[in-house]
Amino acid sequence: MSPSPEPTIHICDCSVCRAGRDPVIVQRHYHMNVLLSRLTEPQRRWYVGFLSQQPDSPGDRQLVRITGLSRTTIRRGRRELAAGLADVPPIRQRRQGAGRPVAEKRSAARNTDSRACGTAYGRRSNERSEMAQLALE
Repeated sequence: MSPSPEPTIHICDCSVCRAGRDPVIVQRHYHMNVLLSRLTEPQRRWYVGFLSQQPDSPGDRQLVRITGLSRTTIRRGRRELAAGLADVPPIRQRRQGAGRPVAEKRSAARNTDSRACGTAYGRRSNERSEMAQLALE
């Protein structure tokens, strides 16, 4: 099993960080983005939603530049926090039924077939040899 890739850290796009005028603010924005890179999707949303409610916090537009999250994501985080995370499942990352539909599973009988040695072209090598035998007869 290969190690998981390093999380990508968003580069702050605010005017202070681009100009490098205030190293304290640049470092604070960098640390925020390092923390966000280690959180799951809902946790990022809740953290930035929480930050947006603080009295000395930048506005949503500024948080979008700092974190890279969209305004709608920040609003959703605020709404979920205001509701006490009541509609959010505590164990699953996504709600029940979200994501791809379940693929049809292959039957167990087919998987135990002794001739089931498939090739890249979808035919079994045994089938080809059987067909060749029939063609020769």
